[in-house]
Amino acid sequence: MNEGDPMPPHSDPNEATVTGNPHTDADSQQTVRAKENLIGVTLGGRYLIEKVLAQGGMGAVYLARDKPELLSRRVVVKVLLEDSLKDEWVVKKFRQEIESLTRLDDPCVVGIFDAGTLDDGSPYLVMQYVDGVNLRSVLKPEGIAFERAANIIKQVGRALTTAHNQEIVHRDLKPENIMLRSVPGDEEQVKVIDFGIAKIKNSAIAPTTLTGANVAGTVAYMSPEQLEARSIAAASDIYALGAIAYEMLAGRRPFNPETPYQLAEMQREGVKVSPKALRPAIPAKADELILKALSYSPAARPQRARDFGDELARALTEGEESTIKKQVKPVDKKLSVPLWMIAALVLLAAGIVVAIVWLRSGSESKQQSDAKSASVTPPVESERKLTYSLTVQKMEGKKAVGDEYPSTGQEIFGRDWKFRMNITPAQSGSLYMLSEVNSPGTPLEYNALFPTPQNNDGLSKLAASQKVQTGRYFFDKTQDTEKFWIIWSAQPIAELETIFKEAASHDLIISDPAQTGIVRELLVRYEASKPVVEVDKTNKQVTLKGKGDLLISLLELKH
Repeated sequence: MNEGDPMPPHSDPNEATVTGNPHTDADSQQTVRAKENLIGVTLGGRYLIEKVLAQGGMGAVYLARDKPELLSRRVVVKVLLEDSLKDEWVVKKFRQEIESLTRLDDPCVVGIFDAGTLDDGSPYLVMQYVDGVNLRSVLKPEGIAFERAANIIKQVGRALTTAHNQEIVHRDLKPENIMLRSVPGDEEQVKVIDFGIAKIKNSAIAPTTLTGANVAGTVAYMSPEQLEARSIAAASDIYALGAIAYEMLAGRRPFNPETPYQLAEMQREGVKVSPKALRPAIPAKADELILKALSYSPAARPQRARDFGDELARALTEGEESTIKKQVKPVDKKLSVPLWMIAALVLLAAGIVVAIVWLRSGSESKQQSDAKSASVTPPVESERKLTYSLTVQKMEGKKAVGDEYPSTGQEIFGRDWKFRMNITPAQSGSLYMLSEVNSPGTPLEYNALFPTPQNNDGLSKLAASQKVQTGRYFFDKTQDTEKFWIIWSAQPIAELETIFKEAASHDLIISDPAQTGIVRELLVRYEASKPVVEVDKTNKQVTLKGKGDLLISLLELKH
């Protein structure tokens, strides 16, 4: 196979959280360890600190117990640490978080109980303890159920609108800041948390905002205007909710950049892969709403978070088409038709029935015979099937040794050996084959193996039972095991068509991060639904079988 290298371990820029005073040098911003001496301390004469839940550069979060008169209920205490008192912006944002939670009265926003100051001057706030999990912990590569997603999105949308009506922009909405807890009736309640970097208009704590202080949030969920340090408003939170909705339903984020700068460029160009392209069952209306929320221009997005959440929830639960039920009201009117006319109509109807029975009696035996021979077959989900084999040539250096021989790919090959792929699909469709290149220390790449200008004239389309033999591939000396992917689709996959055509002008190498990201996300489906693999050792061939319109299989070749 063509040579290449894999993606090295690295930190994900999407997960980077930007907080703090933008006027402070990064080197001078320190991460302060949580104060272990607070454990066992009673704050404000009522909150007994039990343990550290989390810690960061600005402060620490503790689990505590309220006074016995309130049944020692669990509460969360957030403390701004002593070293953070030196940063005016951090102090101001902490006090504004208290202001935000005090202003907000919504069942889907975490509640605030109290606030105070430690002996060293560090402020703290006491919040409702949410007995549940965050949204991040329930996300799945294949996406979560539509009904569950609809319930969550609707609640978050309403919580955001409550905040926006109070002129508060959250600025750091992400799955980690959306808590889920079970309530009676098997329902799930949302609690939006962490207003630590919220932007408040007409704040009583800080009437003015420091220049550039709006550069804050988590990169993967930042709106374009937020990422570019432009003015932000409710539309920025709606963008973040759109990104979260995309991830909830499609199992991945709308963008997969290597750097924040690359993310800004991707946002400007727009979403290339729609949620529906990754999960075809997503209703078209839901797909349209999510893409609208991810518009580059704030004016093009939904203007109210509640409306966006409600509309998206309806689209997910009602499907692509909603049925309009018409109610027929009884007519309160007296019958004005003469009785003789009614009698005539009754006799006419009776005559028609007799005539029908007489006509049917002559063909009754034929109908019974047809009924016996006819069978009603329930709809069966389509099955895709493809058979392949390898034709292997042993090599010593550049010299062929012996004749080519057939193989199922289950053996261990020599490093210099060459092979061809022999493909025969059972149905017509589009075939794509590529190899994954994994060499330590370099980004992930793929080699386009089929179609190529030399293979099937660059066309992915194959007819049913059409036999295809590829050109010769050779094994990569830098790898002991090669991942060879086979993608068999009922219809051409637009993204792959574009990627493979571009690869033809780049030595058949797919290295652009945006393109490798699309390929990698598509291959995730392999993990979700592996095809049935039948190995025929006698005839030296392998048959792949799978339900639905898409079949993806991994062939690992060892050498």
